[in-house]
Amino acid sequence: MKNNIEYNVTVDGKSLGPFKWDALQKMVWEGKLSRKTSVWKLGMDNWVECGTVAELQELFTPPPLPDLKPPTLPKPPPLPPSGDAGGVLE
Repeated sequence: MKNNIEYNVTVDGKSLGPFKWDALQKMVWEGKLSRKTSVWKLGMDNWVECGTVAELQELFTPPPLPDLKPPTLPKPPPLPPSGDAGGVLE
């Protein structure tokens, strides 16, 4: 479905495009396209705010965070027998 998306956008009062999904995503990342930017595609009656177009909502949804787990630390060696100071000077 994303491959078939082509929208014109307004930038500085000028109509530009049509742009495919990847170009629209890049414009979001660069701060050139926002939810308030007017967009239009073939079949639409009027220009509308990008944030009101259901098929463009994913442009503004941040990707999920990776599942980061703390590193597994190795277990320390067993304690020496109680009679052994383990090299500690008394």
